[in-house]
Amino acid sequence: MSDFVDPRFLDLLVSRLNDTQSHLKDTLVSGSIENYDQYNLVRGKIDGLELAKRDIKEIVDQVMVEE
Repeated sequence: MSDFVDPRFLDLLVSRLNDTQSHLKDTLVSGSIENYDQYNLVRGKIDGLELAKRDIKEIVDQVMVEE
């Protein structure tokens, strides 16, 4: 893995995704959503970030196993 991608990059990437997801969740909790379409958009982004984090973790695990 060390020859493929710097582990710090992966940590920073996942951290950024977590921060963005947290911000979106805070938006939902704060009640600043104006309508159902906006709610669906924010929920879709949260779900998309969760999928991205899962995929990144699976790919990293596969690459580390193959080393």
